Amino acid sequence: MSARRRLGRLVRYRWCRPCGLARAADRPVDQPDGTGPRLLATAVEPTADETRGKSRATLRSLVSCPRLLGKRGPSAQAELRGHMLRRRISVVALAGVLFFALLGCQGRPKEKPPIHVNPNMDNQPKYMPQEENPFFANRSADRLPVEGTIARGRLKLNDRYYRGIDPATGEPVEENPVEVTRTSLARGRERFDIYCAVCHGKDGSGRSIMLERGFTPPPSFHEDPVLSQPDGHYFDVITNGIRNMPGYENQIPVRDRWLIVQYLRALQRSQRADISDVPAEQRDKLK
Repeated sequence: MSARRRLGRLVRYRWCRPCGLARAADRPVDQPDGTGPRLLATAVEPTADETRGKSRATLRSLVSCPRLLGKRGPSAQAELRGHMLRRRISVVALAGVLFFALLGCQGRPKEKPPIHVNPNMDNQPKYMPQEENPFFANRSADRLPVEGTIARGRLKLNDRYYRGIDPATGEPVEENPVEVTRTSLARGRERFDIYCAVCHGKDGSGRSIMLERGFTPPPSFHEDPVLSQPDGHYFDVITNGIRNMPGYENQIPVRDRWLIVQYLRALQRSQRADISDVPAEQRDKLK
């Protein structure tokens, strides 16, 4: 017997999308004995719209469903609702398991690269540093800048200020190009205490905590030949370093380096001062 004919012997059902089964299409009617509504079972041949597009497997599952055959009344409705609820719960549980399974796959080590849904030009053909490039004669992907190239912001034509060198003689400048003020001395003292005092000591004598750690003691700023050096020499040493001392070009801006030199001169003056360096109105306060 064909599936269409078998389906025609059953009660007409409405297709249930959540569970793939069928539900009675006839409205429930009140029973004469007052026991409540029941499904009105009628042997109606399904229409062409009801069977159009339904596969043979779908019709077979409908006619062979034991939950729906021979059931009518409130109990049939309750059982059908329970069946639909269980199917929905199963679908939600399955979706949850799949979601957490996919979530758990993130971050695990894999040999293949991860799937990049939106490339957005993130992965482009390019050469990495130190990589070989057969296009050039030396087969090096790294290229040297053109001779005379100057990076943006690095065009520093004032040699006296940026290098501490007199362009006429090529020797370190004798005087600091930055004007000395109380504010500049305070700033220079702050920078000196941060970058210099840890090795040279806060008084510039070279007695610092580094001696207790076994480091080579630095020279004192109050003794020759350091005392007699010009301001440009100190600026050059702060910028490029000397012997065991590293350069601080990247840590200390140009102006702050000159302010440190100002404060260094103030320290040297404080260790070699006499009464003539004290203002007349302040001499009476000395003990």
